Amino acid sequence: MKRLAWVLGTGVLALAGLSIWWFWGRPAPPVAVKTVTVKPGNLTEAVYASGTVVPNLRQEVRALSPGQVAKVMVKAGDSVEKGQLLVRLNTALADAQVAQAQANLDAAKGMQAVAQENLSQAQERLAALKASLQAGNVAVANAPGVGARIYANDGNEAGLSAPSAGGADAVAQLESSVNQLQGSVQQAGSTVKQAQAALNLAQVQRDQLDLKADFAGTVLEVNAQAGNPTPLQSPLVVVADLKNLSVQADLNEVDAAKVKSGQKVFVSSKVLAQDVQGVVNGVAPEAVAQPSLQGNAAPTVAVTVSLPQVPAALKPGYSVNIKVLVAAKAGVLAVPQEALFQEGAQTFVYTVEGGKLKKTSVKTGIADDLNQEVTSGLKSGAQVVLSPSANFYEGMPVISTGSGEG
Repeated sequence: MKRLAWVLGTGVLALAGLSIWWFWGRPAPPVAVKTVTVKPGNLTEAVYASGTVVPNLRQEVRALSPGQVAKVMVKAGDSVEKGQLLVRLNTALADAQVAQAQANLDAAKGMQAVAQENLSQAQERLAALKASLQAGNVAVANAPGVGARIYANDGNEAGLSAPSAGGADAVAQLESSVNQLQGSVQQAGSTVKQAQAALNLAQVQRDQLDLKADFAGTVLEVNAQAGNPTPLQSPLVVVADLKNLSVQADLNEVDAAKVKSGQKVFVSSKVLAQDVQGVVNGVAPEAVAQPSLQGNAAPTVAVTVSLPQVPAALKPGYSVNIKVLVAAKAGVLAVPQEALFQEGAQTFVYTVEGGKLKKTSVKTGIADDLNQEVTSGLKSGAQVVLSPSANFYEGMPVISTGSGEG
C-alpha cells in the first residue's frame, strides 16, 4: 500500500509539473501586430485656429461733442460713396459762430485798409517834403499843407501843424509819423490774421457737424435718429468695405511661433462650399492675456489673414476656421503619429526585425495631420508597429497581420 501511494504521489507531482510547464515554460505564441513600411514622402505642417471675419476698412461715425441730430441721410444696408453725407447735426450755434467770426474778419480788414491808406498818404507827403527841400523851396517845405494834415491810424491829425518849424524838423516829424503808421499797419495785419484763423476754426467746427463717409462702402449700423441727442455709448453710423475682408485669429504661443507673414492659409466655414485661400499679412508683436471671470487666460498672439478673393457668402462677424501652412518638406521619412510613444523626454517606435519587436529611439521634425517626420533612428523600408501596447517589450515575438504604406 505504501508503494502504491508513493507511485500515485509521484504521478500527481509529475502531472502538476507538466501543467506548469504547459502554461509557463513553453514559448509564448507570437502577438499579431499591424505595421507600416517606412519610405520617403512629402509632408506639410499646418497650424489650426478659429477666427472672425472683419472688414479691412471700418468707420465708426461719432460726434466729437454732445449735440442734437438734425437729419439722418442713410439706413442700414445702403451703399455709400467716399465723402457722402451720412448724418447732419444741429448747426444753429455753429452757424452763428461762423457769422460772428466773419464779421470780426471784415472789421479787421476795414481797419487794415484805413491804416494802409493813412500810411500811404504820410509817405507821399514825406516824399514831397524831401523833394521840396532838395529843390531849395523852403517856403513850400514849410507850407502848412505839407506837414500839417498827417493823420494817425485813429483818424486824428498826427500833430505836424507848425509851419514855422525848420525843414529838417518837418522831415523828422513826418518820418516819425510814418514809422508809427507802419506799426499800425503791421498790428492791423496781425489782427486780420487772427480773425481769419478764428473764422477758419469756426468753419471747421461747423463742417464737423456734417458727418461723411471716409470711403466707399456699406452702412452696417444706424443708431442716430433725427431730433434726438447724439448717442454717447454707440456710434451714430457704422460703415464698412465689404469687398475687402480679412480674418482675425488668436493663436497660442507655440503655434504663433511658427506663423509668419506671407504663409498660405485655407479658410473654411459652414457657409462656404469650398475652402477660400488667403495669406498671413500680420502677426502681432506681443502676446496678450485676455481677462475673464476666471482670471486671465493663457496669452495669445493676434494674426491677420487677408482674403484676395472674398466670397459673397462671407460677412463681417462670421466665425471661420483657418489652416496655416507653416512648413513643407519633400522626400523625408515619416511614420503615422499613432506609431510613436513617449518615455520621459524621449520618443520611441517599435520595429519588427526577425519576427521580434525592437524598441527604437527616434528624433522627429515637422508633422501633418496624420504623419510625423523622423529625422533620425529609422531607415527607409523599416517595418514600424502601429498603436503599440504598454505590454510590448524588446524581443517580444510578433507576427504582422498586415502592412500598409508609411
